[in-house]
Amino acid sequence: MRRVVPFIVLIAVVAVLNGWLDQRFYVRVLTLSVVWALAGVAWNLMAKAGQISLGHSAFVGIGAYGFTILLRGGGTSPWTGMAVGMGVAAAVALVIGLPTFRLRGFYFTLATISFPLILELLVSHYGDPELTVPFHPESEWRFMEFSDSHTYVWVGLGMLVVALAISELIDVTSFGFALRAIRDNEVLARAVGIRTVAWKSAAFMISAALSAAMAVLWVKAVLRVTVAEEVFGITVVIVMLSVAFVGGVGQTWGPVVGAAFLIPLAMFLDDSIGESVPGAQELVYAAALVLVALLIPRGILPAMEKGCRRLAMWPRPSLEQAGPSLLGRLAAPPPRPSPLLRMPRRSPRSRLPQPSDTPVLEVDGVAKSFGANLVLSDVAFSVDAGRRVGIIGPNGAGKTTLFNIMTAHLQADAGRILYKGVQVDRMRAPRRYELGMSRTFQVPQGFHLMSPLDNVVVAAIGAVMPDPVAASMAMLERVGLAEKALGELSALTTAEIKSLELARAMVSDPDLLLLDEPLAGLNETERIRFFATVDELVAPHTAIVVIEHSVRSLIQYVESVVALDEGRVIAHGPPEDVVSNPRVIEAYLGSRWMERARDR
Repeated sequence: MRRVVPFIVLIAVVAVLNGWLDQRFYVRVLTLSVVWALAGVAWNLMAKAGQISLGHSAFVGIGAYGFTILLRGGGTSPWTGMAVGMGVAAAVALVIGLPTFRLRGFYFTLATISFPLILELLVSHYGDPELTVPFHPESEWRFMEFSDSHTYVWVGLGMLVVALAISELIDVTSFGFALRAIRDNEVLARAVGIRTVAWKSAAFMISAALSAAMAVLWVKAVLRVTVAEEVFGITVVIVMLSVAFVGGVGQTWGPVVGAAFLIPLAMFLDDSIGESVPGAQELVYAAALVLVALLIPRGILPAMEKGCRRLAMWPRPSLEQAGPSLLGRLAAPPPRPSPLLRMPRRSPRSRLPQPSDTPVLEVDGVAKSFGANLVLSDVAFSVDAGRRVGIIGPNGAGKTTLFNIMTAHLQADAGRILYKGVQVDRMRAPRRYELGMSRTFQVPQGFHLMSPLDNVVVAAIGAVMPDPVAASMAMLERVGLAEKALGELSALTTAEIKSLELARAMVSDPDLLLLDEPLAGLNETERIRFFATVDELVAPHTAIVVIEHSVRSLIQYVESVVALDEGRVIAHGPPEDVVSNPRVIEAYLGSRWMERARDR
């Protein structure tokens, strides 16, 4: 019900305004507000994954030119032209996205700038920079040629509702969880099975298709002529970006709030001082972005939600027994679990069988350099099913680099990684996770804008669990975090964060568990409890590899130890033999460690 209320409010407000406004200028303002809200919702789908695109005017231009050419050439209905333009825009987005989504941060943003510029140059030099849209009054609905301008508002409202429904549906399914995981921590998302390029490409295609649809309405209702400089211009992206950032970037309803605030303000200002101050609309967008960045960086909608939560928390002595207030119910997070997360998705890919005479993990001659710095050299060892192996060595010995190579976050320069007898060097991190390899990180990682429950849900989605929420909640109960499942990550203690990392790693029921310095920051009691929890969670056949600097705790837990120094294996065998090895003592432990060990 909470998700339906905004739709009811939106439809009611637009219906009242559309019935009340008579002057042509006011109807134009309302139409443009709906159009740019639709454009902002389309652009905002990429922001849900933390991707800032400056090239969306390319898709607007494709939609505008596509339907205009079809209408001029064969009298094709704008509705058909819209569908064709959406398909072409989605295909172009896929072609653009596959190479550029491998870029990170502002590199992707910079790369997208070029696409509308290239298309505008091609159209201007080899096509027609300006196309008049033919007038077809004989069939209003077929040719979207409405005599009453209010009808365009209704059409725009219908398209906006559809776009918002798509965005809301994405939010409550595995699609939305994947996008938010990518936004928060793309490296961790890949480590827990999220296929980042595929999910970002899907969002990009939907975003592009909606942008192309918006272009048809914009041209028919407002522009009446398709001009390359207008539809491919940077102003299109500026308005899209402005309504999203002002309203709340990444928020489904943020662009609607932003458009309702910005578009009327810009239009009225341009109408009053536009002749004396050219570019008044652009000034409004620029000023709004600066003010929002300074005063409410997350946008108007998140600021309003925060205010509602504060008001809902005010003491109400006379209403203590009346239940939560209206503000409290509206500001509360959506209920969990979402039934849509239990919808059937792709079937889980079968894991590799475990041959009885084959180790779970084989590291064979692995080497890695960063420039002239040799980090790993001819590292080799194996881990059998159900065995516990520790890796020790001084800082810079290459331990975490080795883990990163095992889990496909780095590529080895030489050597092989075999998992259950199959070479996995060419497999990406999500595929290795699906096969049963799971890990924690040296520096605890998390999706910091998600709850502890959602952190584990993402990993369950990556493992294609049939009911990811139930599996995640059960895992949190087993590690003692059930009561904090819907809290904030920042409220967890160090020990609880370690437990959360373990829950996230174990929800997939891995056959190989890699723990990278899991005891760092824990006291003695917490260390004992952590390893006890691991033993409770893992299956008897699960192989465990642990990197740890707390050697005394480690040797009490593992059955064999690999010692590294300067990227090379200097000892390998039972814990007692390795820690008493003169090379290990000299390179890492020191003679005092052996003296203290004898005293104990």
